[in-house]
Amino acid sequence: MENGSKAGGSKAIEKMYQKKSQLEHILLRPDTYIGSVEKHSESMWVWSNSEKKMMKRDITYVPGLYKIFDEILVNAADNKQRDKSMSTIKIDIDKEKNVISIWNNGEGIPVVMHKEEKMYVPTMIFGHLLTSSNYDDNEEKVTGGRNGYGAKLCNIFSTSFTVETSSRSYKKQFKQVWGSNMSKTSDPKIKDASSSDFTKITFSPDLSKFKMTELDDDIIDLMSRRAFDIAASTRGVSVFLNGTKLPIKNFKDYVDLYIKDRNDDSGNPLKIVYENYYKGLGTSTSAEAKEYFQDMDRHKIKFLYNGQDDDNNIEMAFSKKCIDQRKAWLTNHMDECKRRKNLGLAEKYLYKKDTKEINFSDFINLELVLFSNADNVRSIPCLIDGLKPGQRKVLYTCFKRNDKREVKVAQLAGSVAEMSAYHHGEVSLCGTIVNLAQNFVGSNNINLLRPEGQFDDAILNYEYDDNKKVEPTFYVPIIPMILVNGAEGIGTGWSTKIPNFNPRDIVENIRRLIVGEEPKPLHPFYKNFNGSIDFVSEHRYVTNGNIAILPNNRIEITELPIGTWTQNYKENVLEVLLNGNEKDKNKTTILSDYKEYHTDTTVRFVCTFNSGEFEKIYAEEGGFHRVFKLTSSMSTAQMHCFDNNNCLRRFDSANIILKEFFDVRMEYYVKRKEYLEGMLQAQADKLSDQARFILEKCNKTLVVENKQRKTMIDELIKRGYKPDPLKEWQRKIKVDEGEEVSENEEEEVVGASSIKKEKKKDLDPEAAFKKLTDVKKFDYCSKKEKKKDLDPEAAFKKLTDVKKFDYLLGMSMWMLTEERKNELLKQRDAKLLELKILKDKTTKDLYTEDLDEFMKALDDVEEKERLEESGQKKATAAAKKAMAKKAIKKRTSTADGSELTPDPKGVKVEFKVTGELIKKMEKAVHLAANKGEKKEKKEKKEKAEKEGGAEGDEFDNLVAGKKPAIKKEKKEPTEKKPRKKKEVSDGMKQSKLDFSKGKKKVNYSFNDESNEESDGELEMYDNDAVMEKSIKMGRLSEDDNDGDSGSASENSPVKKPAAKRVRKKVSSDSSEEEYT
Repeated sequence: MENGSKAGGSKAIEKMYQKKSQLEHILLRPDTYIGSVEKHSESMWVWSNSEKKMMKRDITYVPGLYKIFDEILVNAADNKQRDKSMSTIKIDIDKEKNVISIWNNGEGIPVVMHKEEKMYVPTMIFGHLLTSSNYDDNEEKVTGGRNGYGAKLCNIFSTSFTVETSSRSYKKQFKQVWGSNMSKTSDPKIKDASSSDFTKITFSPDLSKFKMTELDDDIIDLMSRRAFDIAASTRGVSVFLNGTKLPIKNFKDYVDLYIKDRNDDSGNPLKIVYENYYKGLGTSTSAEAKEYFQDMDRHKIKFLYNGQDDDNNIEMAFSKKCIDQRKAWLTNHMDECKRRKNLGLAEKYLYKKDTKEINFSDFINLELVLFSNADNVRSIPCLIDGLKPGQRKVLYTCFKRNDKREVKVAQLAGSVAEMSAYHHGEVSLCGTIVNLAQNFVGSNNINLLRPEGQFDDAILNYEYDDNKKVEPTFYVPIIPMILVNGAEGIGTGWSTKIPNFNPRDIVENIRRLIVGEEPKPLHPFYKNFNGSIDFVSEHRYVTNGNIAILPNNRIEITELPIGTWTQNYKENVLEVLLNGNEKDKNKTTILSDYKEYHTDTTVRFVCTFNSGEFEKIYAEEGGFHRVFKLTSSMSTAQMHCFDNNNCLRRFDSANIILKEFFDVRMEYYVKRKEYLEGMLQAQADKLSDQARFILEKCNKTLVVENKQRKTMIDELIKRGYKPDPLKEWQRKIKVDEGEEVSENEEEEVVGASSIKKEKKKDLDPEAAFKKLTDVKKFDYCSKKEKKKDLDPEAAFKKLTDVKKFDYLLGMSMWMLTEERKNELLKQRDAKLLELKILKDKTTKDLYTEDLDEFMKALDDVEEKERLEESGQKKATAAAKKAMAKKAIKKRTSTADGSELTPDPKGVKVEFKVTGELIKKMEKAVHLAANKGEKKEKKEKKEKAEKEGGAEGDEFDNLVAGKKPAIKKEKKEPTEKKPRKKKEVSDGMKQSKLDFSKGKKKVNYSFNDESNEESDGELEMYDNDAVMEKSIKMGRLSEDDNDGDSGSASENSPVKKPAAKRVRKKVSSDSSEEEYT
C-alpha cells in the first residue's frame, strides 16, 4: 500500500485535507462572501420599464450576481460623501454583450505609486484582496464597505474587469484590465490628464459561475430598481440608467413610483396620511372617539404577567429604593438611542398594527422609558445653550418675530405654540417666558429676552416636529448661558441645580482657554446681590445677607440670602421674633418693634430689641446671623445637563462645563468660517459678473437685444457668466445639509455643484451649456415633444428656468451706467477684501472678537441699568423730600428719602466661616450620608405600626404587603397672635408683596447625593428650635439639597425663590424627586 493512502482504495490524505488560496476559496465557497450563487424565487419590488413604475412580482434571480453589481454601485454613491461636488452617476447595462458599467464624476482615485506596496493605488484596491480605505475605526463611518473585499469580489466573479479613473489632483489618468476571474491582468496605462475627475468600472459577469446563460429580464429589472434607490438616497446627484436620466428630484418622486395610482386592499385609492400629535383624549374628535370604541378588539391591548421579571422591572421603575438601577436604565436607553441614530437605524416601538397583548417588562422598557426620558429632556437643560426645549422654542419664536416693540406675554405664548409646535399648556409656556425675562436678585444674570448681536442660524441643526422645521437642536451662544443664569429642574432619575456665575469671570476663563491656559476656579455670583457668597468646602458655599448694628442697640437688615422673599422673611422670621412662636408661647420674645423701608429693588428692616436681648446676641459669635436667619447654603454637587450628543451627564465643576462648551463653540467657528467664506466669494462673483455685464453691454461687445432666450443664455455661458452665484451657493448649501429644495432648485444645484473654483479654466461653450441647462431635456424637436406640439419658447422658458440669469438680464436701464459699474466694482473689492481678512483670521481670532463685542455690549447694558436705577433713586428721593416739607407744614412726621438707604452710622456684622463650622458641616453631611437619622425613622415607623399602618413610601409598602398608614386628622391651627398696632405711623413702610400661591414648606436634607422625597408629606418645623440646632450642627437655614426644590422649566408658571426658612425632607440615599 502506498504511503499516504488507506486500505480499501479510500482517498489519499492529500485529497481529503487540502489548502486553498484565498482567491480559490472565494471561487469554491462563494456563498461565504457574496451570498448564494443558486437561483432564488421571491416576490420583490422591481422596476417595470413598460409600466414606468415599481411593480411587486415574483422574480427569479441569483443573489450573488446582484451583490457584486451592488458593490460597485454603492462605491460610486459613497464617493459623494468624499466629494460634495460630485453630481452624476451613469449606469449602463448591456444585455446583449453581457457588459455592465458604472461611472461617476466624483473625486478620482489617487493615481500614484504606493510607497509600501510598490504598485499604483488603483491596482492595489481593485486587484488585491483585503485592501480598503475603511480600516480606520476612529473615523465616523458614512460609507459602505468595511472588510476589504467589496469591488474585488466583482473582479473575481467577472470574465473581464476594467478600471478607469482620472485624478485632477495628481493630473494623471489610469486604466487597467483584469480577466479570468482576476487571475490575469494587463499592465496599467498611465497618461497625463487635466480634465475633470471621474471613475468608471466596466465588468462582464462570469455567468457560468451563477449558472446563467444571459442577463435575464428579472435581474435587469432588479438592478434597475437599485439604480432608483441610489437616485433617491443620494441627494444632489443625477442618476442616468442606460442614457436616460431617472426622474427622481426628491424622495416623494421615488415613493410615487411605488404608490401612485395604487389601490389599497379594499380596492379604494390610497389616501394621503397626515401626521398629528395626540396628547391625551382631548385631542381626539368625537368621530375619532367613536371609531376607537366601535372596534374595541383592535384597540384593546391586554397586559400579560410574566412572573418575577415583570416584578423586578416594575420595582425598578417606581420604587425609591432602586434609584441607581433607574439611572442605569435611562442611561442605557440614551446610549442605545445614540447608537441607533449613528447607524441610521429606526427607533424601537412597542405597539404595532397587530399588537394584541404586551407584558409589563416590554411596556416599561419600550414605552415608559420614553416618557421618563422625555421628562428629563423637558426638565434638565442642555450644556451648550443652557436652555430647556420650552425656553429654546421661546427664543426661536422671538428671533422669527423680530419684534421692535414690547409684546404681551399671552401674545408671545400663542406665537410660540404656532411657530414651534409646542405641545403643552400655554399657561406653563407663559411661565417660561416670564422666567426668561426676570432680572431680580437670584434669577438671571443676563436677560435672554433682550439679545444683542447676530446668530449663526445657517449653520445650526434644526429639529422637525409635525413635519415642520422648528427650533434648533441647540443654540451656540458666545458664552455658556447655563453658567450665567444657572438652572433648576427635576426629571426622572435625575435633578439639576446649577447656580449662577459671573459672566465676566467666564469670559476671562474662555480667553485663557483660547491661549491654551488652564481656567481659574469659578464661584457662584448673583447680579445685584450685595451680600456675600463664601466658599466652605468642595461643592459647598454659604450665602449671607447683610446686617449692621445701629446706635441705641438697634440693627438694620439691608440684604437677604439668595432667593429669600421680603414678605416671606417678614412673616416667617421677624414676626416670630416679635410675637413669639405658637409652639413655645412662654418663650420671651426678642424684638420689641421693627420698621420697613423698601423699594422695588432694595430691602431695609430696622429692628429694636427687648431689654437685654441685644446684649445676649451680641455676645455670641455669629449670633445675629443665626437669630435673624441670614445665612443659607448652596451646593454645586448636583450639576446635571445634556451634552451636545443629547446624553445626560453629571459635571463635577463649572470649568468642566466651560471646557466642553468651548470645544463645541470652536467646532462651530470652523463651520461659520467656511460658511462666510463661501458666501463672500459668491457675493463677489455676482458683483463681478454684474459689473462685467454692464461694461460689455456699454461697449457693445455683448448684444442680447432681439434674440431668442436660448440664444441669449448660450451667449452668456460662452462668455463665462455663471447662473446667479449667490443663489446657486445658497441652494448648494441646502443640498449638502440635506434640506428640502424645490424641484427646479435641486436640478440647478446639480449643475452648480459641478463647477470648479478655478477661474482660469477655459470653458467649452457647448459643453458648459449642456451641463448647466441640460439641453437634452429641452429638445422640443424630439418625437415626444412634436406629439405634444409644445411652443419652443414656452418649453425653453419652463425647463431651463431663465431666472437663474435674472441677476444680469433683469437689471434695469438705470443700472447700465458708468456710475453703477464703478459702484459694483467698489462693492466687489470690498467683499474680496473682507474675504481676505476673514481667511487670514483663525477661529480663535473670531472667538476673541466676539468676546470683545460681548463685553462691550454687557458694559453698555449695565451702564444703562445703572443710569436708570440712579434716575429712579433721585426721583424717589425728590418725592420723599416734597412729602417731608408738606409734613412739616402740617406738623406731622414722615420720612425722607434717606431712610431707604443703609444708615451710614451702621457697623456691618461680618459672618466668618470658621474651621469649626466647616467640621460641623462635614459631620452633618457624613451623618446624613450614613443615614444618621435612623433613630428618628425608627420612631416614626414604630409610631405608624401602633396606629395600624406602615411608615414609608406608599409604593414600597404596597410591594412589601404592608398596610397604608392611617392619617390622623390634623387640628386646625389656632389664630395667629396679631401684631400690636402702633399708635403713630410714619407712612413710610413698604414691602415686596408676593402674590403667588404660598409654597408648601418642606424640609431639605444635608446630603451630597441627589435626593428623592421620602414620602408625600410636607412638614412644618419650629424655626427657633430646629434652626438653632441646625446652626450649632453646622447646618444653615437652607440646606444644599441636591434634589430640586423647584424647577425653572416651563412646568412652573413663575420661577420664585422659596423662602429659606423651609427645608425639603428627603432620604439620604436617593437622587430624585418623584410623584405617585
